[in-house]
Amino acid sequence: MPPVALLGLHRTSTMFAANYEVTAQPGQFVARLKKLVSELPLPQTLPPKKIGMARRVDATADICALAKRFKNCLQTFPRQIDAGACAIYLWDDPAEPAVCLVTRHGRLGWCLSEALGPSNAELDGKQLLQIATAFAKAAVPQYSAICALECIQQADCTTRHHTPPQRQHYLEQRLLEIEEAGWIEDVVDAVA
Repeated sequence: MPPVALLGLHRTSTMFAANYEVTAQPGQFVARLKKLVSELPLPQTLPPKKIGMARRVDATADICALAKRFKNCLQTFPRQIDAGACAIYLWDDPAEPAVCLVTRHGRLGWCLSEALGPSNAELDGKQLLQIATAFAKAAVPQYSAICALECIQQADCTTRHHTPPQRQHYLEQRLLEIEEAGWIEDVVDAVA
């Protein structure tokens, strides 16, 4: 059964779609989104221990052993894990193992932030899609979905960009911010 926050997110997107025509001004749109998100319940629990072929790794010793096995920086995450800000999963496919980072984003809930192979190797599109699909079925969407909402919430709709060069500069800055957040890669990989 999906977590309450994800059900709330679905409810929010449904209400948002129904009210989109009413909120024609960007400032109203952002204010409405902030209000809807603020009404979502906080996630009460961690994501499930098992998601598809992935199992959550909670013990610090196990995380450090996984860091050595995968030759990555997992050993730096126990503090965030203890604080309830993230969770580490091992995608236990003998042919193509992967480590998955799931992060909490306040009232928006949990999301799959990264899935990487040994030595932080990028996964092929098919495997990434398989992992993303398994997590989505467990109500843990990819970071790109939550990132888009977070970017909208942080939008500054009070500043008007009157001239074409100002608009161009603003759009370039937003694209850089979004690209740095990594969600473009998630979308491209999911489509590929």
